This record gives sequence, C-alpha cells and structure tokens, in this order.
Amino acid sequence: METQVEVRKAVWSRYWSHGVAHSCGGSYGNRYDGALAHFWRSHFDSMSPGARMLDIATGNGAVPQLMLDSAPATVACDAIDLALPEPAWLADLAPNRRRQVRFHGQQAAESLPFADASFDLVTSQYGLEYTDLARSVPEVLRVLRPGARYACSPTMPMPGPCSSRGPSWGIWPGCRDLQACSRRDSA
Repeated sequence: METQVEVRKAVWSRYWSHGVAHSCGGSYGNRYDGALAHFWRSHFDSMSPGARMLDIATGNGAVPQLMLDSAPATVACDAIDLALPEPAWLADLAPNRRRQVRFHGQQAAESLPFADASFDLVTSQYGLEYTDLARSVPEVLRVLRPGARYACSPTMPMPGPCSSRGPSWGIWPGCRDLQACSRRDSA
C-alpha cells in the first residue's frame, strides 16, 4: 500500500511531466506576473552577488525562473521538490545561466541535504504548508545563514504564528514566526 507521501510524489511528478510552468496551470501563462511576481522580485533585487537561495517545493521552478530575471548573475539557487521536476524553460537558457539553478527531485523538505547556514534566502511558493511543519521548519532554520530571510506565498493561511502577512504572502525576517510554528506543530 502506497503512503500519502508516495501518492503525492507520483501525482505531482505526473503533473510536472506535462510541462506546466507552475501549480496554477490555468493562470499566469508560463510564468507568474502581477503582484505575485512583484513580491518575489522585491526579494531577488536585494540579493547580494554570490548569495545562495533555496526554493522549497519548486515544481518546475517558477520562482527560480523569476530569480534569474532579477538577481545578480552570481546568485545560485538550489530548488527542491518531492516530485521529479521537468522544467522545460531551463533548456532555453545560456549554459552559464542554467548553472545558476540546480534542481533536486524527490527531495523532501523535512530532510534537506545541505550544510548548516548555507542559504541567504529560502523561498516557498505554494509548498511548505503541505510538509510536516514540525520537521521541515527546523530544517529551514538550520540551513539559513544568520540574518537570512525566509519568504513564502502559501495557498492557504499557515496555522497560528505562521499565518501570512498581507493578502496571500508573507516574509519572516529572523524566522521568529517559523520557530513558533515549528513548536506549535510538534506539540
């Protein structure tokens, strides 16, 4: 019998294999625009040269694709997803730009394969809220560098102190709310 995680992995791998750019397949065209794109670009515009970003539940990489538009050419992005991403847009990039983004398929947010204090920005577009927050939030906190940021745009309000700020997205500098969310979720 398949576990819930195995079913999610299979369903989302099948979805991404159809070449959709993001999880809102019937909207935004091939990439996010409007207020959502502005929200993400506001974070990428302020990234320093050489910074590292982690995108959790990346799917076919809509958020990393926006990052490439705004961040300095020396910013690197690791993008993880429980499913097997198939980002068609990556093939259209010049090799030096393509090397800025590394996809890690079949990777759970609850056990990140990165060293402590590795990232300056961790993002999640419609994803972290579907993980086991008691396990994934401590992992996010572990891989964030001191003074780093976590930014998300959840599909639904996250519980308790993890509720988003603004109409449907939020950022938590210092991650105090993420820590409280982790404690609440594990209680």
